[in-house]
Amino acid sequence: MLVRSRYSLVIITLFFGYASFGTFWGVWVVVFGDFLALHHLTAGGASLFLAALSATSIATMTGVAPSLVKLPRRISVALALAFNGVAVLVLGVAPRGWLLAAFVLTGVGTGLIDVFMSLAAQQLEMSEGKPVLQWVHAGYSAGAAVGALGAALLLLSGFEPWLAIAVTAALQVSAGVASFYISGWPETPAPAARSPRLSLSVFAAAPALLLPSVVLMAAFFIEGSMDVWSVLYLRRTLGASVTTGALGFVAFATATAVGRVFAARVLFGLGYRRTLLVSGLSSMAAGAVAILTTSPVVAGGAFLVLGFTVSAAAPAAFGLGTAGRQDAGVVIAAMTTVGYGGFVLGPPISGWLASSFGLRATMALVVSSTIGIAAGALFHKRPPAGLPPGQL
Repeated sequence: MLVRSRYSLVIITLFFGYASFGTFWGVWVVVFGDFLALHHLTAGGASLFLAALSATSIATMTGVAPSLVKLPRRISVALALAFNGVAVLVLGVAPRGWLLAAFVLTGVGTGLIDVFMSLAAQQLEMSEGKPVLQWVHAGYSAGAAVGALGAALLLLSGFEPWLAIAVTAALQVSAGVASFYISGWPETPAPAARSPRLSLSVFAAAPALLLPSVVLMAAFFIEGSMDVWSVLYLRRTLGASVTTGALGFVAFATATAVGRVFAARVLFGLGYRRTLLVSGLSSMAAGAVAILTTSPVVAGGAFLVLGFTVSAAAPAAFGLGTAGRQDAGVVIAAMTTVGYGGFVLGPPISGWLASSFGLRATMALVVSSTIGIAAGALFHKRPPAGLPPGQL
């Protein structure tokens, strides 16, 4: 059991830190329609800001995160959470003319969080020989579910959307402060003598990492798209109310959290590769139901299944890429960079599809991404013999 680990307090801190990050995106998916109306934006126009956020995240991962890997984990995690908390607060209150700057700041914070949260969890997983990545990523999904419900209640009570965003900002800053003062973090490995300056350079030496990175791209694109378009799809295409739309996303996020906890119990026996295969094929089936139905209730049920099945993909992809490697920090930064590459192209394409053909076409694009998860499992070469079962 994880609670018996000498790092149990750190794992709990990571869980709630990632949960505070998830609350923002849970709030965001519910208030997104109101955000568009407030700033007089179309789906296509907003997608350009989201693309800027993702591009900034990639720049942070490639140019900033690798140089901060040498910092103690408690400092890098605390810095990421506190920075992003301030950034999302700016995003919530910024006028139209400052939106680009606010999205860029949020992109920096997002890049730092995704690298250093996953890196700290991966170090614990390797040192303890127990699943940690799945538990930490489950925290994000649990936070997203809570955030979506909270945002729906605030909107129904007549509060402005920025207030819900401000609450998530306070949670992230608080989690950052807690991370700084918690002791027991794993030691930061000494950097390699010739550590690559940009994380992407790791692919030149290890091109086999591209395949799990593509899996991560597909998984991130699906989860990120659900964080933006799912409630809008339920409300504008299927005619759901604010509450029903929020509950549809809550079903997805809750199932994602439960799925990651479930995967944490079976992943090391089932193996990373087989986990990805099951995840990809099952997600494809659930997503197909969501885009073919005309009922918001049926779509919400499909979202629930989709959340459960896709939940294990990203943590398993990280495990597949870092298995047997000593330079896990650089590898995670590189993989996350490729994963966010899908977000740079995804928002403008999704926004264009929504504006030109409707949100159902956008959801169809999201579902088609499940092919990348299944393909990654099918074509990945097995690692060298002798690795623990959870790394196969």
